[in-house]
Amino acid sequence: MVDNDGSEMPVTRSIEENKAQKQESYKLWLPVTAIAVVVLTLLLLNLCESTLFPLSLKARDWTGFGGGITEEATTSTEKDPDGKIIKTVVTSKKEDGKTLWDWLSVLGVPLTLALLGAWFQTRQQTQADKKADLEKEIAETARKEEIIQAYLDKLSELVVDKNLFAIAAKVKRFETKSTSKKEGSGDSSGDLEEEVNLSEVLQEQKEQLDAAVDVIRARTLAVLRRLKDDPERKTSVMEFLLEAEVIQRLNLSLSGADLSGANLSRADLHNADLHDADLKGANLSRANLSRADLRGANLSGANLFDAKLFRLTNLFSADLSRANLFSANFRLTNLFSANLSRTNLTYANLSRANLNHADFSHAKLSRANLSGAKLSRATLFGAILLRADLRDASELTQQQLEGENPPLLCNVTLPNEIGVVPNRDCEKMPQALLDKFPEEFENLAKAQAFVDKHSKP
Repeated sequence: MVDNDGSEMPVTRSIEENKAQKQESYKLWLPVTAIAVVVLTLLLLNLCESTLFPLSLKARDWTGFGGGITEEATTSTEKDPDGKIIKTVVTSKKEDGKTLWDWLSVLGVPLTLALLGAWFQTRQQTQADKKADLEKEIAETARKEEIIQAYLDKLSELVVDKNLFAIAAKVKRFETKSTSKKEGSGDSSGDLEEEVNLSEVLQEQKEQLDAAVDVIRARTLAVLRRLKDDPERKTSVMEFLLEAEVIQRLNLSLSGADLSGANLSRADLHNADLHDADLKGANLSRANLSRADLRGANLSGANLFDAKLFRLTNLFSADLSRANLFSANFRLTNLFSANLSRTNLTYANLSRANLNHADFSHAKLSRANLSGAKLSRATLFGAILLRADLRDASELTQQQLEGENPPLLCNVTLPNEIGVVPNRDCEKMPQALLDKFPEEFENLAKAQAFVDKHSKP
């Protein structure tokens, strides 16, 4: 549950209480288990051979395995009138002694009841725990839904009631018009006076717009933080912002936003401000991120299959390690000092991109296009360069392709000034692929098939 300002209320049942109840259940089973162990031990001891357990022969009489017979003698006499004993009769009575089975028959009923009681109580406790977990899950779901609903209501109120889209459009038109006039010829005095009056009116509206956008940004970041471990609802928030065009029309900044795991497939985020955003494991396949600001963003493990990151997208110092960048378009993108280690860049377009100081350690660059890219001090340790195109790559040195743990080359197109054999490592390539990408290649034969496929023109 949440209160009016969206703050969380305490959870009714704590984790400590659940642990305490489980510990009590374990304590209940301890004496029952001990009794069962003792009984089983006695039975096993008395079933063993006497050579192994000599004392077991003495125990058989009372366990029932050795007979357990007890004799009781009674003597009676007959006397004559003079008091002399004329006849003595001795009567013997044999009775079986108390055996283990006798004791078990006495203890069996209470022991059985105790076992059944313990089992029933444990079963009840298990059912109660499941019910409590279900209730907690339902309460958590309701809480998150209330958080999202409160966010959407407030956002709608700000956007609709304050007519933010209209103000934003008016301000943008005025700024565009002013820029055009400054670049053109001088204005007449009448137009200048009209522009000044309009500017004063718009200035006040612009200040209101900026304040409203700041509130929307603060609420959006707060909601996304609360939904930290709920990618599905984070996706719902982003779907609303995208469908309502809040990000584009209000130029809403999402810098530092927690969007980890969110599904942003095919999302239009061109020109979006996402610097320092957490997009770890997010699905950005076929998303439009052209001209987006992704400086310092965490995109590790993200799916950027066929994503559009060209036309001056800024990925300065971004973390793209282990991301899926298959067929992604990075043309003219700034990837200075970006972490691209162990990424899948098969068929990726990196032509004319700024890759200076970028880390491509153990990345897969099969059929990747790096023509005209800047590669000054780029790290290529152990990278897979299978039929990659590096023609006209600037500031690429021979030292980057040699030395300790160099990249693996097979049918690579290199700049003319590089004196390295382009087919140097074709034989090593299958085993390297299997070692570096075991989740993709099940065996050496499949890795070899991949190399053969991508080695062809």
